[in-house]
Amino acid sequence: MDRSQAMIEAAQSRLGSSCNAELELLRDDSGKDGAYRQRSYDLVLCLSVLEFVANPADIIADLAALLAAGGLLILTLPNRNSYLRRLERFAFDYPSLHRWLPGLNHLALPDCYLRHQTQQFTAGDVAHSAKRLGLEVEQQRFHVAPALCAPIERFEKVGMMIFLSFRKRIRTH
Repeated sequence: MDRSQAMIEAAQSRLGSSCNAELELLRDDSGKDGAYRQRSYDLVLCLSVLEFVANPADIIADLAALLAAGGLLILTLPNRNSYLRRLERFAFDYPSLHRWLPGLNHLALPDCYLRHQTQQFTAGDVAHSAKRLGLEVEQQRFHVAPALCAPIERFEKVGMMIFLSFRKRIRTH
């Protein structure tokens, strides 16, 4: 599901007819939630979304509620602990640096994502919140770095993104 009809259409186009996936809008034109709320899912992906919303904890709770027991929630988030993220923010805040670092010119563009990003995260904080929702960390990785740093991007202080996957606990009585 997505908020944008254009994104739904792009996903349908890329997936083609052979893929067994249902794609729908989060809300219809009247603001009514889609039928997806009545179902549960084995897999929920939330990639590069939470950094742009006001209440990410609420969204994680909503996504956890949609998971079937044993289901998997996969998140990607900007890593607040990354030195590269801090450097990126510094370069964004001081556009005059772009003259000397042409690889950062994209940070000066009017549509730069940092103009819209409301927050960054730590893996520990997200995992702690998810645990209260009945989710257990299945995998945690740090990734995405300039080619020069790629060999060490898996370290928390380097990788610019956090990849987290959570498994919803199966309740046993």
